[in-house]
Amino acid sequence: MEEEIKKSLKESLSSAFDKWANQYYQKHIDNEGRIPKKIIEEIRQEDLFLSKRVFILGFKRYVTQQVLLNPVLTKQKSVVLRAILKSIIYEHGITVKELEKDAWSDELYTRRHTQRLIHEIYSEVFVEMENQHKDERLKSHSTIFSPHTEFYALEKLPEDLAKAIYYIPNTSRNQKWVKINARIGTITPEYLRGLLEFRKEALSIMIEICFDTETGIVLYQELSKVSNILQIFHDQLQSIIAVMWWRSRREKTKRKLIQDGFQWKYTDKDAEKALESLLKLTESKEHTFNVMFDSSVAMIETNLHGSAEKVLREAVKLGEGPSLLIGIAHENLGVYHRQKNRSKLMIQEMKEAVEWYRKSGDDYRISVGLKNLAEAEWMYGYQETAIKYYREAEEMANILDREDKANAFGNLAVSAMRIGNRKMEIEYLSKYIVTCPDDWTERILNADKRLSELTR
Repeated sequence: MEEEIKKSLKESLSSAFDKWANQYYQKHIDNEGRIPKKIIEEIRQEDLFLSKRVFILGFKRYVTQQVLLNPVLTKQKSVVLRAILKSIIYEHGITVKELEKDAWSDELYTRRHTQRLIHEIYSEVFVEMENQHKDERLKSHSTIFSPHTEFYALEKLPEDLAKAIYYIPNTSRNQKWVKINARIGTITPEYLRGLLEFRKEALSIMIEICFDTETGIVLYQELSKVSNILQIFHDQLQSIIAVMWWRSRREKTKRKLIQDGFQWKYTDKDAEKALESLLKLTESKEHTFNVMFDSSVAMIETNLHGSAEKVLREAVKLGEGPSLLIGIAHENLGVYHRQKNRSKLMIQEMKEAVEWYRKSGDDYRISVGLKNLAEAEWMYGYQETAIKYYREAEEMANILDREDKANAFGNLAVSAMRIGNRKMEIEYLSKYIVTCPDDWTERILNADKRLSELTR
């Protein structure tokens, strides 16, 4: 039963923003299925804003900061969040009168302003339920976040509208980009601050309104820990609030927001704040390390090596996490120092990497670590020590299975090429070629070609 409720919650929360957008479209479609050109242009601009928020990390940071600092949106979100939580916990939903009472008791809004929030400003969040009371204030409402709500989406969008909102193609490349950016975004201090504040407020409201239903109990449990449901709920609501922030900008400001570059910046202080917030959020050093490590890998994938170095430097201070991943973290730091020609720092990081790899018992990674350490020592001028580590790496390679062994010798050959040792490169290339599985045709051909160049 619990797993079914979790699945239902994930489905309803994950689709909340799409439902919200659909409600907005439906509100503006006339009886002949058309939308005014002015509204279509507004929707197109909003879609550009949302796309930029997803694809441009610097812009996402800016918008998140502005939303957090906006007192009006903070107050509005409190009222809306309370309504959403009630609609999720209780199938019968919530009345306007109840919301008015809650907002008044919390000294947030007057009765009239609360009605405006429901019927005008955030009307797309609310769904009027069936079997209604004649009194407008006693009519029951649910929300687009509720798993108990039947929602009817448009079967087909008007052609002009479809063109406006599909301005950015939904290609596999763009989907990958979105996922990578999401992984990076989780390590920004403003995102983590927003997530912490959201969880604190949501749990506080749930205790106040009582969550004594099966759905309420499961939701409380999921929001109390770092779960997919917590993150999905927060992200979907935050996207709606971000659009509300956008709508409150002047036209001139909107144009500037779309045109400006918003360069990505990530400082040492950002990494320190992220670590602090993650420890509060997860209450686990190992979990915190895993999140930071994953974000750093995403940063490396997008060539944000400087940002990755800052995150990893904080992550390894924790000293807790899977031994293999801690070893890779030190190795990645070492590679960063190699790119910056910082041989001494590279040696320190590679020694740490090898130690953690030994703890993990992963022979392939030990071989890689020793190879990197050898390269660092060579770059620093200690060639005898480097040769010793190269031979140790080779010994580890020899005990591996065929594929890992081939990859290890390939790594050694590339390393020998980087340090300019032609003799060693020939030796390791030859061992790589004879070790490669027969179906590695293209790799063997490339290695043969390189070997021919070296032995002319």
